[in-house]
Amino acid sequence: MKTMLRVSLFSFLLLTGSLSFSQHIKPSSLSGLYGYWKGALTYLDYGTGKPFTMPAELAIYPIKNALVIQTTYPEEPQANNNDTVFIADEDTMFMGSKIISFTKDSSGNFEIITQTNGIDGNDNKPALLRKKYSVQKDIYKVQKNIQFTGTDNWIVRHTYKFRRQNNSNTGAFAGSWIIDLRPGIASAPYTKKFTVQVKGKEINGTFYDTPFTGGLINTEWNKISFAFTTKDNSGEYVHTGFFQDGKLTGFTYSKSRGMIMPWFSIKKE
Repeated sequence: MKTMLRVSLFSFLLLTGSLSFSQHIKPSSLSGLYGYWKGALTYLDYGTGKPFTMPAELAIYPIKNALVIQTTYPEEPQANNNDTVFIADEDTMFMGSKIISFTKDSSGNFEIITQTNGIDGNDNKPALLRKKYSVQKDIYKVQKNIQFTGTDNWIVRHTYKFRRQNNSNTGAFAGSWIIDLRPGIASAPYTKKFTVQVKGKEINGTFYDTPFTGGLINTEWNKISFAFTTKDNSGEYVHTGFFQDGKLTGFTYSKSRGMIMPWFSIKKE
């Protein structure tokens, strides 16, 4: 009965147009992947026969007819890699394997299943390699399954599971900060107050006891980036920086004084 209900629901979604099914994709099909993701990789260690998990992060963004995928492993940086995946219109391949199923709903959630012949295991045995890529709201999951030639069993080789990182909440950035503007790494601390008010994409506040207005923030990347200007009798100062993991890092540039000065937050008041 449950199987009949699932089949009926699937058929209804196809007929109403809220779910599409095909065996090909185009660049715009994967817009739900764009952004920054944090999660973990769990893989089967063939040596011990046990699963092993480690943190992983993704940055995915489009260029013409391609996706750039930057994978970072904070605890295993030697394994970091950058991939450029080219995607043609009506492409029947994804990540080097043939697409056997692609479904997408009206909310942008999708699932891609690919399959190819290859090798796996410590002794490089021939196997059928199947991958499922799925995006459901803010969760992205990639699962690789292996079926060794001559067997009926499927083995879960590895699973990536990520949550989308959303920087639209600027509350942690806004407020009053103590920052260190020391001129050199060996210099004594030189602290000043930096205050920030956020309204939409604009910021106002004070920096080095000088008010500023009309600054801007960008929340589209994996950190909140900001920029604003101040002036004194010597000319204009350009200030840029970013807020990430509860900390501020910034730079101040003055052409008239021939100066560029890094600075960083000490604490938030």
